[in-house]
Amino acid sequence: MPFVWHKWLLTFHLPPGARQAMERWSLRLAWVILFLLLFTGVPLFLCMPLYADVTAFDLCARNLFRGGIHYRDAFDYGLPGMVWLHAGIRAALGWRPEVMRLVDFLVVAICTGLLVLWLQSQGLKRPALAWTAVVLFTFYLATPEVCHSQRDMWMLLPALAALHMRCRRVSAVLGSSMASWRVAVLAGIEGLFWGIAFWIKPFVAIPGLVCWLLTVVQIWRGSAQAGRVLAADLAGLFAGGLLAALSGIAWLWSAGSWPFFLDTLFNWDYDYYRFATNGPLWRAGFLLKQFPPWGWIHLPAFVIAVWAIGRALVRPAFPKAAVHSGLWQEALLAGFYLGWLVQANYLQYGFLYHLAPACILALAVVAGRRWLPGDSPLGWIILAGFLTIAVVRHPLIDFERTALWARCCREGSSPDVQNRLTLSTEPRRPDWVALARVAVFLQELGLRDGELTCYSFGTIPLYLQLDLKPSTRFVYAIEEMITLNPLRQDIIRAELAASQQRYVVTDLQFLAADLQVAGVLQPRAQESGSGLKL
Repeated sequence: MPFVWHKWLLTFHLPPGARQAMERWSLRLAWVILFLLLFTGVPLFLCMPLYADVTAFDLCARNLFRGGIHYRDAFDYGLPGMVWLHAGIRAALGWRPEVMRLVDFLVVAICTGLLVLWLQSQGLKRPALAWTAVVLFTFYLATPEVCHSQRDMWMLLPALAALHMRCRRVSAVLGSSMASWRVAVLAGIEGLFWGIAFWIKPFVAIPGLVCWLLTVVQIWRGSAQAGRVLAADLAGLFAGGLLAALSGIAWLWSAGSWPFFLDTLFNWDYDYYRFATNGPLWRAGFLLKQFPPWGWIHLPAFVIAVWAIGRALVRPAFPKAAVHSGLWQEALLAGFYLGWLVQANYLQYGFLYHLAPACILALAVVAGRRWLPGDSPLGWIILAGFLTIAVVRHPLIDFERTALWARCCREGSSPDVQNRLTLSTEPRRPDWVALARVAVFLQELGLRDGELTCYSFGTIPLYLQLDLKPSTRFVYAIEEMITLNPLRQDIIRAELAASQQRYVVTDLQFLAADLQVAGVLQPRAQESGSGLKL
């Protein structure tokens, strides 16, 4: 097996027959590991608890079913796209927690499939594609429930669909001529996908804009009829996006939500995001520290992405051969990743679930480099070391947790199973067994809508378990609302005071703080050796 130096990497060359045999065995091994990973991990994933944000989306969807007005009767920080999705899913599939987690897994599976197809167009062989799928599923099954069924992951699906359409259309334009009407129609469908993603979360506009600018440069430099193509493309994108925008606005207007939506957008959201003031260095450290060791993948991914875009821009034009070689696809995925990284880590508030899709894209960008590991022993060593750390830290290696597989298949998402499967390290995560006991107690009281207030973060699932309307429009925990909207605490307290609440549920370790927020207790300015007295 002869070794040679290729640039700065030590490489080795195998005879064709040995290489083909190794690829076949690698592909088979990847499929076996993927099957075992999903067979073991998916039942555990489906029975993990739902995060409080998902419960809040469900409460907003239930408000629509009962004839309520969104934003007025059920508060929501974001655009209504996620609530529309929850309403459709719950109407079709029911209200069990496993349903929402199954949909979330399917969203991730489709996103993985789209990324694998993208890498295939870059020229990756079947073993590399299979191992990419293994790595992406391994990552997502290791994330805590705060990352699941969130806006950021779900908007990745229509955004990736739009990206696929853009890449295929631009490749066709660069490779041959295309009628303007066809360019406009295909661009309109793409714009509709971007619009759908925008209604889920508007930050998707950043990676969308980056990808559009990259394609503008390449069409202008590589197409003989660049002006006509770009005009048709822009017109189609605008038409598709406008259709999505007007459809959503029409719903808001007809449902009576429009004025309350504007109040949320220009007042509550402005106050919410003005406190996201951590500097760029802190954000960079935050990015690398999350999902250890998976967050480290952004270091090579960032370098690879910048290099890929730079190589694309330096070339005088993209000939047809370069389009089909995967060079164009690599540059476009790199721009999509960098745009996504900017909006997720530097423009948003700074929560863990913002970064899960960015990490998936980073893994795809790194996988797109065919030389890693390719023929390089150094590449294999780096990859093996990274995956070893990831596997050692993976929750499927926790055999006490994995031993719950049979109970998951038998019981489903029961309170005790949820407690044992949680991957959350937040101090305010629910104790699902204790919450079930509280639900039984409250059910015996015969409460009516508006008589229950859940103050602390981990108690809001009671609204769904008891099928009760909250005492105020704030379906999120009151203490969370105060923390994220300190300038509007007077409004929150006034609505609490005007409510018909009779019973308050909170976590005992945060009881004093929550009752102060509610105005039930007033703090005395007195300190003692044991702390503040109330």
